Amino acid sequence: MDTKRKIEISYCNYMLPANPKMGELMPLAVTGKGTDAEIKEFGELWHDRIKAVLMNPLEGMFVIKELK
Repeated sequence: MDTKRKIEISYCNYMLPANPKMGELMPLAVTGKGTDAEIKEFGELWHDRIKAVLMNPLEGMFVIKELK
């Protein structure tokens, strides 16, 4: 049943520890200046981070708010 209510879902990414290597690899990956190995490693680290958010979220990571 549609209640016509709207919500906003956000997550607090600061709660999730990041691999320090991501900071080094991100500019190389997004500009295309990295080697194939660097770009691949960044993709794997990014995938691991997203997987952690979706599969093992920390308590309070997601915030659900009803919109008026």
